[in-house]
Amino acid sequence: MSKKVASLFLVVFILTGLLAPAYAMEIENEGDADADNSTVTVTSDMIKVCNLVFDGNGELYNSDGDDVTENFIIKYNDFYMNKDYISIVNAFNEEGISNIYAHGNKNSAVQPIAFMDIPYDEVVVHLVTQNEFPYNGKSWYFIVEATGTYVYQISGYIYSFPTPTINVSYSGLGELFSGSLTSINVTTPVLNSSKNEASFTVTTQHEVSCPIPGLDYITGTLGPFTNVSNFKIVANY
Repeated sequence: MSKKVASLFLVVFILTGLLAPAYAMEIENEGDADADNSTVTVTSDMIKVCNLVFDGNGELYNSDGDDVTENFIIKYNDFYMNKDYISIVNAFNEEGISNIYAHGNKNSAVQPIAFMDIPYDEVVVHLVTQNEFPYNGKSWYFIVEATGTYVYQISGYIYSFPTPTINVSYSGLGELFSGSLTSINVTTPVLNSSKNEASFTVTTQHEVSCPIPGLDYITGTLGPFTNVSNFKIVANY
């Protein structure tokens, strides 16, 4: 949280000490609301990620860096078969899924000639948690999507790989919160020695605007939060 906002909170507490019980009640109620499925919404970007993962085109990692994809799919496949995306996203939180990688638009060249333009759509999802006052423990998913087209030579290597297009979105913030991207850096894609893989890294910072508990019409800022997304595009035609 910025020093300016922290100072504002300090002044508020000094001048309005009698509001302290209301602050605690607001924070507690917010947590209860987040636990209620009826208040949860799932964005179209997160639905796409869920579809890719359960169709075998993604990986799930817990906070220890373990790949738990297979066990998660087996355990929650009934949710997916019923298109119960709210329960799937809740399961991400319950199972401690901190990073999700999803891969789309593979094997779809647009012309059958020596050089082919092959599109890709790769997604990295980060679990972000606010660990300070006033929303300690609040979490959401920050979604980084890389799209583009690379030139593939049919003899088996990537001929060129232009800079990708990057889009970000949020899932699970809640209607009273809004995310804002404050900085982004994309490294130049690098081909491996065999020229059949391209790698690049996207480093982002974002902030979240939030209501101040107990006060109307005043907005605070959470963050900034930094996330590093590592992408690897494997030529597979």
